Parts: sequence; C-alpha cells; structure tokens
Amino acid sequence: MGTNVFRRLIHAATAAILLVGGAACRATPTPTTVSVPTAAPTIAPPTRAPTPVPTSTLAPTPTPEPTPAPGACGQQGRTTVLLLGENLPEDRPARGAGAIRLVGVDFDARTVRVLSLPPYLWVDTPALSAVGVEAATLARAYQVALAIGPGSERANMAYASDVLSQTLAHNFGLVPDHTVGIRQGAFVDMIDALGGLSIDLPEDVDGSSSGLGYYAAGEQVLDGQAVLDYVTIYPALGDEPPVEWDRLERQNQVLQALRAQLTRPETLLKLPGLIRQFHQDVVTDLGLEQLLALGCLLGVEDVSVEYLELGSDLVTLGEDKILFPKTDEIVAYLETAFAQ
Repeated sequence: MGTNVFRRLIHAATAAILLVGGAACRATPTPTTVSVPTAAPTIAPPTRAPTPVPTSTLAPTPTPEPTPAPGACGQQGRTTVLLLGENLPEDRPARGAGAIRLVGVDFDARTVRVLSLPPYLWVDTPALSAVGVEAATLARAYQVALAIGPGSERANMAYASDVLSQTLAHNFGLVPDHTVGIRQGAFVDMIDALGGLSIDLPEDVDGSSSGLGYYAAGEQVLDGQAVLDYVTIYPALGDEPPVEWDRLERQNQVLQALRAQLTRPETLLKLPGLIRQFHQDVVTDLGLEQLLALGCLLGVEDVSVEYLELGSDLVTLGEDKILFPKTDEIVAYLETAFAQ
C-alpha cells in the first residue's frame, strides 16, 4: 500500500474512531414513558433562516474579493457535527441517546470544540408531535424516533439523528451540519480491539452505589467494559447534584485518553483494520473526504481541542432528574461557543 493511501486511511480511521469514542454510554433511567406508534412522520431537515437581501436602485460595481488562504488540511471555514451514542438496553428494551456531543470544527483557527449536552435536558419535540410526543428529554426523543423509524436499523438510526438535529435547531437555533450515530455496544468492542485504554484517573471514583465498581486514582489500563462502566456511573459516591455533570466529566476524561492513545505508533498501525471492523456501527452523513479532513485536523500538532459543558447554571433541576433549559441563556452560549 502506498504511503499516501496509508496516510489517508489513518486519517479516516482516526476521525471515525474518535467520533465513536466521543459517544459511549450505557443506559440511564428514562423518566418519561409514552406509547410509541409504528408510523414515522416525515422529518424535514433543519434549515437556517435565510438572510434578507437588501434592495437598491443602483447596482454597485462588484469588487473582486481576495481568495482566502486555505486553513488546516487544505480546508476552510467551520462545520458542526452532532454526535450521538446509543444506550445499552440492559434494564429495558428501548434504546436512547446516552451521550450527546456537539463538535464544532474551525479549520481556519485550527480549533475543535466538543460540547457535552445532558441527556436529561427537556426540549420541545415538534418533529414527534405526529406520534403524540410534544416534549421530552433529549435521550427520550432519540428513543422514540428510533422506534418509529422507516426501515432498517441503520435507517432508523439516521432518522433518529435527524430528529435530534431538528430538535436542537427548534429549541436553541443551532443547526448541526452533520450527524454521527454510534450503534450500542460498539464502544466496548472498540476499546478491546485497541488492547484496552490507558488512562490516568485524577481521583478515586466510587461507583459501588450504581453497582459499577470502584476506580482508584492513577494510571492504569481499562478494558472496554471497565471504561463503559466508568463513564456510566450515575451517580458516584460524592457527586454533587445535579449529578449529570460529574458523569459528563468522566466521559471527557475518557475522550482525552482515547485521543492520546490513538496517536501512538502502535495504535496507528491498527487503525485501518479497525475502521473496516467497525464501520457498520457508525451511521453518518459525512463523506470520506470530510472524514479525511477531520482526521487530518485532529492529527495537526498545534490544533486546539477544547471540552465544554452546558453548565448547570444554564438549567433548572426538576423532578426525576429532568433539567429544564434556560433557553435564552443557552442560545447566547451556543452562539458564542460555535460562532453562529
């Protein structure tokens, strides 16, 4: 295999594996129960509001604009990806979205921002009104959409991802450019295929109250199930309410460790095989060229990767762990974080 082809495979694999790693989570209790019909409503893709075109009686002489210099990896501008990781149905047959991330990529500034959204965030769901669901948590909205999707499992995952994308656009005005859905269970197998995850835990985490074990501070190698248990702990002993943010922080610790491990020479050699092994577990509208560009950017030495959270000050804690959004504040935050 030629060097350039191998490098392109590495970039594509790195992007796909990192995207999978960003959305791993096992099932958490779902507070809302609805009856799910079998017919799927048609979901129109979210669209940005058109920019008004000013009128003038005089046609100005067009001034040639300079061609902007290409940014990192030969790309320009920004893109936003909605990343969804499915729950594992160990306590119930239905599947929801247990890990939700908005990934903002700016090729010109060489920055990647990964924003955690709490699955219990309560939102209006006009895309599901035809089946009687007017509002739900983000996790539940995905679960309902998955159940009423139009066909195969992959088609249903794509449909549910579109529903979540439209829901975010309706509630907060942010329209993701692309979506990535991760099939349940893929994360455990992926970590095992990597030989486990090397992670340096900053402090002891006691998940015995959740039945998920105890994790001592320090550097260690965890297998796929142990990593999944660690990011699933809800709550750990000592977590402060609302406890969702402690779990999001544990997920981010794993994300950072996974990114570091993927850059090691011994891991890079495995990536082409891994992407062939796990490509069926990822449902996305990103094309190969876009995956290559994302993988390339993540491998740039001076790229800045920042992990953000939708802070607890932007929500109100309700019953059954539901988080009611302070919509205006969230809209303003997203406009700043993703430069809408």
